[in-house]
Order: sequence, then C-alpha cells, then structure tokens
Amino acid sequence: MGLPKPLLKIQGSYILEWKLEQLQRLGACNRLVVFGYHEARIRNAVKFEKFPETTVLSNPQPDAGQTSSLQVALEAVELSQYLLMQTVDQPPLPDCLIEKILSNSGQNNLLIPVYCGRRGHPPLFPRWFVREIIALPADRGVNSLYKKYADRINHLELDDERLILDLDRPVDFYAYLEKFNLTID
Repeated sequence: MGLPKPLLKIQGSYILEWKLEQLQRLGACNRLVVFGYHEARIRNAVKFEKFPETTVLSNPQPDAGQTSSLQVALEAVELSQYLLMQTVDQPPLPDCLIEKILSNSGQNNLLIPVYCGRRGHPPLFPRWFVREIIALPADRGVNSLYKKYADRINHLELDDERLILDLDRPVDFYAYLEKFNLTID
C-alpha cells in the first residue's frame, strides 16, 4: 500500500481518526485500538488526545495475524454487551449504517451485516462469543467460528456496498474514493 492503512486519508482525516470520531460521536464505550505494525509512525500521526476514552494497545506478535490483535483487545476489556469489530482495511461507513447494526443487537446472537447476499463488516459479537474468539488459535480467523455457530448468527441485509469492500490494495482504495466521490484532502 505504501502507507500503513490507518494513515490512509479520506476527506482530510486519517481513516483511523475517522472511525474513532464516529464511535465517539455514537457514544461507544471501551473503544480500543490495537497496533500491529508501524506503531510509532501511527502514534506520531494520529492525535489520540482527541479520543481520551480510547485505549491503545500493542500486539506483541503481529505476524500471528488479525485474530491475535483482536485477542489482545478482548483480553484487555470487560465487555458489557456487544463488540463491534471494525478494522482499518474496511472503508468508513455512514453513521446511519452503524446505528442500524447496533439497534439490531439484543438477541444474544452474532449479527453480521449483508449486502446482496454477501457477508460484510462490521460484525457485532455478543459477550459469550468473546470467549470463543480468545480461545481461537491465532492462525485461525473469526470466520472459522461461523460454521460452528451458524444457528446463532443473524444476518442484517443493508443496502450499502461499503459493507463488503476491502481497502487492501491501492487500486481498491482509489476505486473506493472515486465511486463515493471522496478525496484524500
């Protein structure tokens, strides 16, 4: 990518700041950021003092993958109800979509947003599922638990393609900016 994903800019803000501002605006408690690679560079760029109730953690084994970062976060927080898992390689979503996902919790099931029949992000995990994630081998993704708990998954169909987009490559990022008429600055 040439730049750490948290430092990709959309409309003049780093993607990480954009997501933290949104969660703060929506009243999310226990906001956590887990660093894998490029921690010093990201800490120097992102103004974490704007997000005083955000806990910043380091993953000592980022080579173990995304699951290991999620496990670092989950071991550091007492989850009250649900976990909304957002990653920096997914594009920012409008507040109304996050609010719809959050408002559809409450059945003690996993909630996965869906666009045109495809599962997307961010998933919403109930407290009981956190224990399952922590117990996962670091080389297995959370998706590996979906088959085991298929009867405990609710799918929420939403009409927004951003739910299934990944910003893994420069071409993905620039296509996203163009499609949604966004700029870097």
